[in-house]
Amino acid sequence: MSAPLGFPISPGIKIKVFFMACKAQHGSPHWDGNSERILGVAEHDMDSEESSKELVTGTWPSVFTFSSSVDGDPHFVIHIPHSDEKICFTLDGRPGDLLKLIEDPKAGLHVSGRLLGAPSRPGHKDQTRTYFHIITITADKPRAYTITISRSSISVQGESTLSLPWNQATLVRRPQLELRVASAARLTLRLGSHLSFLILRHQYRHPSTLQLPHLGFYVVNGSGLTPSARGLMGQFQHTDIRLVTGPAGSYLQKPHGLDVPVELGKRLLKESPRLRPHWTSCWLVKRSHVERLLGQPYLAYVL
Repeated sequence: MSAPLGFPISPGIKIKVFFMACKAQHGSPHWDGNSERILGVAEHDMDSEESSKELVTGTWPSVFTFSSSVDGDPHFVIHIPHSDEKICFTLDGRPGDLLKLIEDPKAGLHVSGRLLGAPSRPGHKDQTRTYFHIITITADKPRAYTITISRSSISVQGESTLSLPWNQATLVRRPQLELRVASAARLTLRLGSHLSFLILRHQYRHPSTLQLPHLGFYVVNGSGLTPSARGLMGQFQHTDIRLVTGPAGSYLQKPHGLDVPVELGKRLLKESPRLRPHWTSCWLVKRSHVERLLGQPYLAYVL
């Protein structure tokens, strides 16, 4: 028997798996313009512990969530280390750009994502929409591998090259690497003992004009990343960022740089491909403050 992430499970141990989503179609979560709400003070605790989690049997000894993820057009979710709080922000990229998601030379890991342009929302022609359609994961130690995931195929390059289709369940084991493809929509990847990732492939049978097939990238276990990790997601794995709340407002306090104003809102969160998404609280960073949160301009993340 296997857990939702494709790892072997044993009875009596529980995990929690979160998928960020707007709505589910045929098991594929996605986002749209209705995936965010701003909360008033009275709504701060409207999600109970029981309503915000679904427990399933698994190998992990405690409840966990992804340390970071990016999905949709594109929406980033960051879990503040040593906290139950989440930060959510949207990055308006440029079609064709290759973005640094994780850059950690000390750990020997490099993850990038290429953006695909999408139609603008009605009434927002000046706002670019993009999705990730290619994710490339390169490990250069202790073993050298390059895994390239597109919407149509998967390539694993090491001592030899292996090409895999999405529509065939597959398990690949090589030294320091385990890759599993399941349900034509989910790829799980382990690199060594302390790095594992999930890539979701989103397809739509009857897409709207705003929906495009795309990929989502989730950090399942980032403990193998070093404190020197950088990139849109990597920099937050061991961040010292703190959430400060008070009568005058809420903000993220960083060790260096300006404070970042945030508002408590709601995001639609999907816990399992078999369950409908539900609203959960998240600290939202406005588009105008995203570069302040990142500490660098957008172009610093373009390869």
